[in-house]
Amino acid sequence: MKRLHLTSILFIIAVSAFAVERSELSPAAQSFIPEEPQVVLTLKSGDTARGILLSENDEQVVMKELKGTIAFERSYPRTEIEKVEPIDICHFFANGIRRLKLSEETSADADFYNKAIALLDEFLTHCEGHAAVESVQAMRECLAEELHNVMDGLEKIGGEWLDPVAAAIAGIRDAADKMERLKERFPGIERPNFRGNQKAIDIYKQLAEKKRDIVRGMPELVTQRIPKLLDAGRIEQAVTELSSFLTYRIDEVVQHTGSKHQKSSSKSEMDFSSITRLQKQILDVYRKLMQPEEEAAALVETNDMVRIPGGYFLRGDESAGIGDDRFPLRIISVDPFFIDKHEVSNKEYREFLEHIKQTGDSSVEHPDAPPLKDHTPEGWNFPALSGDDQPVTGVDWFDAYAYAKWRGKRLPTEAEWELAAKGYDNYKYPWGNEADGNPYANTSQGRKRIANILNRNAPPPPPEKKGWMSKGDQTPPPRPQIALPDATWPVNKLLPDQAWGPDFDDVKEPGNHFGLLHMGGNAAEWVSDVYDRNYYASSPTRNPSGPEGLGMHVYRGGSYLDDSADELSTTLRSHPANDKIAKGLSVKGLPMIGFRCVRGDAT
Repeated sequence: MKRLHLTSILFIIAVSAFAVERSELSPAAQSFIPEEPQVVLTLKSGDTARGILLSENDEQVVMKELKGTIAFERSYPRTEIEKVEPIDICHFFANGIRRLKLSEETSADADFYNKAIALLDEFLTHCEGHAAVESVQAMRECLAEELHNVMDGLEKIGGEWLDPVAAAIAGIRDAADKMERLKERFPGIERPNFRGNQKAIDIYKQLAEKKRDIVRGMPELVTQRIPKLLDAGRIEQAVTELSSFLTYRIDEVVQHTGSKHQKSSSKSEMDFSSITRLQKQILDVYRKLMQPEEEAAALVETNDMVRIPGGYFLRGDESAGIGDDRFPLRIISVDPFFIDKHEVSNKEYREFLEHIKQTGDSSVEHPDAPPLKDHTPEGWNFPALSGDDQPVTGVDWFDAYAYAKWRGKRLPTEAEWELAAKGYDNYKYPWGNEADGNPYANTSQGRKRIANILNRNAPPPPPEKKGWMSKGDQTPPPRPQIALPDATWPVNKLLPDQAWGPDFDDVKEPGNHFGLLHMGGNAAEWVSDVYDRNYYASSPTRNPSGPEGLGMHVYRGGSYLDDSADELSTTLRSHPANDKIAKGLSVKGLPMIGFRCVRGDAT
């Protein structure tokens, strides 16, 4: 609907006869209409006069003429009069409606809107056919829209409709800005012993009290508002408002501590815990609404890719505080996407490299890639990492970008990767919340556990020939010990080829809850985002794609070189600390970073 400025609506004064009497109208409408009927006198000269008819006969018409706020008695000879017509009360009704003032900057309360709409409905009922009907109808639509916003809890501030949380934040910031201006104009006004302009002191105190009252009331506002939105099924609005409050709280704590890298106080942590509970409440309601559809969609696989339904999930680490790059835990959403079931293998990467060597194709290069980029992976210099089915490792971010583009895909965003790894249940690890829930992930500890099982279950050595013991030696030779090499495992197998026996039957099912393999361990994986330790605190809640500009890119998931499951956390964010890591190597120069790809538009 095209909105109209109510103060600019033009009401046309119409002189006509509508069959409505003043007594038929409500007291509010009657207040617009004079108690005494008025007429318009038209002279033969073309001039007109308006007033109250006092008397008339064949010779003259006597009236109390009205000109603005002045009234005076005047007589007009009949010979000069063309006609005398009564002014219909709808004319006065329309003029009264015009005096209804509605600010373009701020909203009114619901009572004002209801009373105004009732008056407009009364006009449209009794004055059908009046020249002002179209304008009154447009005014009614505007008022009804604003009333709907007010009943929804919105408030118009500076001409913009804001939800209650945003309005409260705007009120806090407006008061703070005005206080700062007073401090600039009256230095020291914030001090109790200030003896300057008393009027300025009073205003400053009023602003401080207003700000304090809004701040104190915000937690209660949020805790009451979110459940109401959820009861109405308004998930997106609940996310928007709670995210606004979370951002405000972060800014408030940072302002208080003076640093984004300083840990929050216990009081602040308590406040963030309450926000976390509300976020989980939102996600619980969302999951109940969407789970059947998402679970069915997650079963879709095509060309070794799995469809992730997208939607809302919790990104970040609940235990993180200000200063941690995984703070805050925030409910966000991503669009549906397909992701590779497994990491890109050496065989797949060789096809890409062969294409580049044969064609010199530069269309797949990132604009910031080095000229004549050599895409040969460092992992191929290590025989233990070069098998066709093993993940390609020792590639830098530009290598991963070029391969993904060549395949008609792209690298996942951090948000997409994290959802694919942790799922909607906010798992700490790809397999669940317990560090030992999957003791066989490809880390140094996982390989040791597998080797111990293999050694425990290995068959005894064959009998030795008679006479094998030498004189004085009663101990048989030790059983050969199995040791798994420090190497990657096949991308399409959850365990290495050496793992066998019933002890490993419980891990034969592929991958995590989405069926993705090696989201933790094996090869670390590049994602598309540039690293910013504070990005989570200010990122959008829908499809965050990382900060703009150049910088170090993020890799996720840990690798076969890591020592513990904690390094495989679904929330851990890693970025190159030196040139070696930027090339996909460990600090000791061992290849460790690979990647997997995604494809969007999975609706």
